[in-house]
Formats: sequence, structure tokens, C-alpha cells
Amino acid sequence: FGLGSETGIDLPNEVKGRIPDRQWKQDFWEANKDAWCKEGKKGGTYVQQIAYESCLEGNQLKAYDSINYSIGQGDVLVTPIQMATAYAAISNGGTLHEPTVGKAVISPDGKTVQEIKPKVSGKLPVNAQTIKDLDKGLRSVVEPGGTAAWRFGGWPQDKIP
Repeated sequence: FGLGSETGIDLPNEVKGRIPDRQWKQDFWEANKDAWCKEGKKGGTYVQQIAYESCLEGNQLKAYDSINYSIGQGDVLVTPIQMATAYAAISNGGTLHEPTVGKAVISPDGKTVQEIKPKVSGKLPVNAQTIKDLDKGLRSVVEPGGTAAWRFGGWPQDKIP
């Protein structure tokens, strides 16, 4: 879905974010283990107990890691442009594009000097039915009966490409 990677947007200093994996967890543990072991105490305060457990097995993925990662919490870091790119790909049938700041360069007299064509950067790693299901689920949230319908009532989505 393009998360954890640079999108290629034509702006400086883009950050890629982070989708944690086993190697990231191991590296993070190695960088913090000494501090956790120093502060940790079995049977101590809640914070000391967390540090103690992290000292012993902070490099192991736990069930709570999966829960946090699945909802975009914890150690997951994504940027708004990564999310916009992913949602756009769901909406267009699965094609990831490099985002751009503009569609064209326009001269002071209003003439198009240069069109900025979209560049394909990949495809979503899911089948067409999954993309349809995701799109339907996202739409249903804002339609009558959806959990956010009250907020988007009257929004002219059919007028926005």
C-alpha cells in the first residue's frame, strides 16, 4: 500500500515512516535493552515491571504488537500523503501513483507551459475483489446508516473526481 516508503512526492525532505517488522523490533530492543535492564524490577512499580519485561523479551513480537500495528498505533508511523496515496489506489482500482503538488505549470497569461503526468509507482498487493470490498466499506461509512453519515450529509462526493 506504499506505507513505510517514500511516495516520491515532488517536495523536499519527505520521510518514509515506519511499518515495524521483526528486524525493526530486534534493532529497537538492542538500542534500548541496557536502559530497560537498568530500570527494570520484577515486582516493582508498573513502569519498572514493563522495563523488566522489555529487558528480558522486548525483542519478541507479542499479540499486542499485532493489535497495535493492525490499527496503525504503537510503532507504526505513516504520513498523511502515504494515506492519501493508499486511499487513492483503493478508489482507482489498485494503482499506486507518485503524488504531485500540481497538475501543470501555467504561465502568467494562463497558458499551460507543461503538463505534469501522473507516474505509476506500483499496484496494491491484493486482488480486485478485495479492492472492491475495501472501497465499498469505505463508502458505506459516509452513506446513510454509516457511522460517519451524520458528518458527511450533503457532501457533494459525486461532484468530486
